[in-house]
Amino acid sequence: MALRLPDFGESHAVNLTVCGHFTDNANLPEIGERREETARIRPAAGAGFIRSIVSSNHVHFDYTLKSFFRSDFTPKVSGTRGSVLRTVEVAFGKEVSAGVFADFDLPAQALPERGLIRAMSVETKAGPMSAKLVEGRFSIQGVPIVAVSWRFLSEKNGKVVRVRIEGERTVVVSETYLLESWEWIRDQLRALILEK
Repeated sequence: MALRLPDFGESHAVNLTVCGHFTDNANLPEIGERREETARIRPAAGAGFIRSIVSSNHVHFDYTLKSFFRSDFTPKVSGTRGSVLRTVEVAFGKEVSAGVFADFDLPAQALPERGLIRAMSVETKAGPMSAKLVEGRFSIQGVPIVAVSWRFLSEKNGKVVRVRIEGERTVVVSETYLLESWEWIRDQLRALILEK
């Protein structure tokens, strides 16, 4: 059983992180010390990196496209795709209380006019002065999504908005837990941000 990566496809996703602690407070003694590995990958959506961190009571996985990072930064590669994926396999079957985070670089025109972000980002003018909210963060309670943040990317002339969805959920580490977390967080983006 190999850990499967999601396909970002046409979603405009640039990052997915799933990170958490084991719910039963048990440790994995076979882990020993903390293991961290990063590898370069070339998915259909573009060049990127995967990183896994596993310790005796914690598992963390990042899947990030190169476009997520500043142009002057490249993560240090320390392993292969296979070794990064195998690092997580020692936690298969463990239940994790996880934070799930995803970042999307959305065309500004894709945001609904009456949606949360566009409604908050209206330009106000008074004489020669104008003001516009170019980034923000909503804190949410009572649902699994805990926050939505966004910022207009100045390097893209304000035509692209980086939206981050942050949620919490319990997952069982398996070959499909990244796919399941990806589908869940993508559905949250659709419901909270893109729904008209």
